[in-house]
Amino acid sequence: MSTKKVAVIGCNSRIGPDIIAELEASSLFTLTLLQRESSKPAPPHSSSTKVITLSNDFPSEQLISALQGHDALVLALPGSAVEPHKNLANACIKAGIKRFIPADYGSVDSSDSIVAELVPLYKQKTAVREYLTQLSSQHPDFSWTSLVCGHFFDYGLQTELLAFNVPKATAEIFDGGDVKWSASTLAQIGKAVVGVLRKPEETRNKMLYMQSFCVSQNEVLAELEKVSGKKFKDEQLSSEEYIKGKKDAVDKGDRDATEQMVAVLGLTRANWTREKEFANDLLGLKEENLAEVVKKTYDAL
Repeated sequence: MSTKKVAVIGCNSRIGPDIIAELEASSLFTLTLLQRESSKPAPPHSSSTKVITLSNDFPSEQLISALQGHDALVLALPGSAVEPHKNLANACIKAGIKRFIPADYGSVDSSDSIVAELVPLYKQKTAVREYLTQLSSQHPDFSWTSLVCGHFFDYGLQTELLAFNVPKATAEIFDGGDVKWSASTLAQIGKAVVGVLRKPEETRNKMLYMQSFCVSQNEVLAELEKVSGKKFKDEQLSSEEYIKGKKDAVDKGDRDATEQMVAVLGLTRANWTREKEFANDLLGLKEENLAEVVKKTYDAL
């Protein structure tokens, strides 16, 4: 399988612009951006990149027509959107798409039974992957690759996803702060997508783990204090007790509690270097420098 023409949907999402930028920077693919009529204008892109606008409900006939002639579809939609994923996958089958990259990009591993029990949205990601597995068994020319990247690191420092409030110089430190966890910058995720498309046979029908680095909260805290010149006030917490305290609210669908649960799980159950399908080398990814990334992210705040 040779991948030359790539379509991307979810262009204005959190990771969409970086995926587009890295695909263009590789100079390996002809790119098409698919977006709804109600979407904002597509993010900055090359003049050679085509933009196709579709009706808001993505009717099947329009999708199939737009996808025909492409080799791969990359999704940057919300990963919990099961039906849109299924509809897009079905359209890919009819359009002759060979590779489908779903919007997995997990802070945590959706195949982890404990994670799935604690955060229902990860059951939805699993349902998407199971559907893609079924489709690929029925249609041998169709295949998929999921990328599990850990927390979005630069985005996580700009928000409180990593349990740091940078403007206020405060931090919630879990289980002593020395637990190692994998995280990826948004650009690194884009590079991983390029890596998948460059090696279609080696990445076929696999869930792959990738990272920018594997770090601890204490290591990140040290870099934040260095770059800011401030001593952070930290609150020491037990992840087990924190999770117990959020569980009822998560079960009731509380969005904030769900995000907080995902945050702590991504800091305590996300060391991808232990995984059999840890794929940095396969995808051609170089480890990033923590100090450089922290400084760049801090300077952009």
